[in-house]
Amino acid sequence: MTQIHDGLEKAPGSSGSLGRVLFVSADVSWTTALSEVLVRDGYESVVCRLGAHALEVLGATAADMVLLDLALPDRYGMTVCSVIRSRSSIPILAVGDRGDEQLVRALSAGADVFVSKQVSYRELLARVRALFRRARSSVRSTDGDVVRIGLLEMDRAARVVRFTGQSIAMTRREYELLEVLMTRPGCVVSRADLLDSMWGPRRDPHALNIHVRRLRAKLEAFDPVRRIETVRGVGFRYVVDEANADIAEDAAVLDLRDVVVDGLDDDEPDADSAVSV
Repeated sequence: MTQIHDGLEKAPGSSGSLGRVLFVSADVSWTTALSEVLVRDGYESVVCRLGAHALEVLGATAADMVLLDLALPDRYGMTVCSVIRSRSSIPILAVGDRGDEQLVRALSAGADVFVSKQVSYRELLARVRALFRRARSSVRSTDGDVVRIGLLEMDRAARVVRFTGQSIAMTRREYELLEVLMTRPGCVVSRADLLDSMWGPRRDPHALNIHVRRLRAKLEAFDPVRRIETVRGVGFRYVVDEANADIAEDAAVLDLRDVVVDGLDDDEPDADSAVSV
């Protein structure tokens, strides 16, 4: 049974819940049906009807994921997404119209995945499962300055990157780029954010393309499963390939055109071009 209190609903899962999903949407019939699906699958669902409530609840509740309907009555959904991302690295699954423009804006605002509200509950459940798996595989260590994702380790005090204990030679810029991406695993980091963090006011988009390509090649030389992915028109993210494979396994045939992930843009300069850094 769903409990209602001050515009917030809570559908408790079992004591052995797989995780808690903060569900933000004013669509009562849709959230009720999907919450039941999530609970049956072993998740706990906390439903907020308003963006303001969601931000309050997120600060007071140990949620593991946010499922955000971008059509909210009290606040602009993109703003809510941006605020959540500024406060937390929690996985965000944004739901809205199918348009490419909304896709790009949602990912730029900090969403990890964007899907159309018209997709089946089965596909949404598959996306939730895959995001939880990605989050589990991307858990960072608590060993001070050491960040670990799977078998890749970054010692920020020594500025050394290792894979299964073997050091990976990197330039200063490659290290800085990887550090930004590894500290936000699975999240899309915009090109603007990367340029700001690496170059500040002396932005060099040309150099960024080359460093991304070279870093990707170095990582995949050690383990082809891990790579830097390009989200066209937005930026880059550090992901594990099995997250996408899990989606396909759970949902049979999925239309993945809602997230366009491929190589660098066609006009990207050659990797051997001279770069001034």
